[in-house]
Amino acid sequence: MAPLTVPHFIRIAGFFNVAATEWQDMMGGMEHAPEETLERTNPERNLLKNPGETIQAMALIEGPAWLNQQTETERKVFEENITEPRAIIQVAKQTVIAALTRLRNMEPDELAEEPHVVHTIYGSAGIDRYHVQSDGTVKFSRFHSASAEHLQKAQALGFEIG
Repeated sequence: MAPLTVPHFIRIAGFFNVAATEWQDMMGGMEHAPEETLERTNPERNLLKNPGETIQAMALIEGPAWLNQQTETERKVFEENITEPRAIIQVAKQTVIAALTRLRNMEPDELAEEPHVVHTIYGSAGIDRYHVQSDGTVKFSRFHSASAEHLQKAQALGFEIG
């Protein structure tokens, strides 16, 4: 499989008060990391703790069209200067930027609860689903898998299966 170029989501960094260089460091190294490396290291699939590795693993399952959709949605949010969290989620719907916005804007009482699903990211064509927990953990849904191959790849790349 040819390496995928993963967008750096740099504009999102300013929105979440993360320095652009920090964000690049989180996302950097993803552009050419082979799938075998991700399978070998399997860091926790968590958008708060390991956003770069988590997004890259999702991209390896979903492919370039999914990645383009994430980039286009991010571009739309920032070109239209949408800054209010609810508006971002409404525009971005089931994408990474919407999930990150949701996680970064949770109410304190939600954080005190046991981890629970707070957002769903759709895979390519909306078939695969990734359930984002309140603690940032991303689980691959066995009930919304496009194929047995995607389910197996999600397991190999370290996603919890829910």
